[in-house]
Amino acid sequence: SSSSTVPALSSLPPLPAPLHARKSQARRGVVAVCGLVAVHLSLVCSLASAAKVSWAFPALMCILAAVALGCLCCVLWIDPGTVHRSSSTCLPLPPEVAARLEGGGEGLAGLRNPVAG
Repeated sequence: SSSSTVPALSSLPPLPAPLHARKSQARRGVVAVCGLVAVHLSLVCSLASAAKVSWAFPALMCILAAVALGCLCCVLWIDPGTVHRSSSTCLPLPPEVAARLEGGGEGLAGLRNPVAG
């Protein structure tokens, strides 16, 4: 059973702090991608020069490496989007959440995201 009053957004608990562990994941990702690009480019270029073949394949590998680095930059620097609190994103509250917020003592731990249908 949901309450007839709509709670103020300021009455909701604070949003969780961002996870700073993602920065170390990003650093490891940069090292992994740059390392793989360097290893593969050096192998392709050394094999191409040793076999005295056309430089078309190493040129293609350089293009693919640039695409990989460009994609990495997009993943790291483009904002994935943040859902800010507003009436349209937070309300109406699911009945279980409203009941726990009104109760005050139980907290929101253990709740799952609602599933429609």
